[in-house]
Amino acid sequence: MFFLRALILIVVAVLLIYWLRRWTNRTSGPGESPSQGLSCCSYCKVNFPSSESVSEGNQIYCCEAHRLAARQSNEQ
Repeated sequence: MFFLRALILIVVAVLLIYWLRRWTNRTSGPGESPSQGLSCCSYCKVNFPSSESVSEGNQIYCCEAHRLAARQSNEQ
């Protein structure tokens, strides 16, 4: 009887550790560090990592093409 209780306790502990590790890994997202912020493109309104941003003045864009497209639409 003692061995059955010990076995159940070990299985519960392993499952709890497994669940906690999966839960903590899920909060940061795959491939992203938790400190990395997101920006919103002024042209297409898509969220993307701030490290990939292209800016002009106080506007932020997801790529050079959208920065140029916004500039052309403002000139018209």
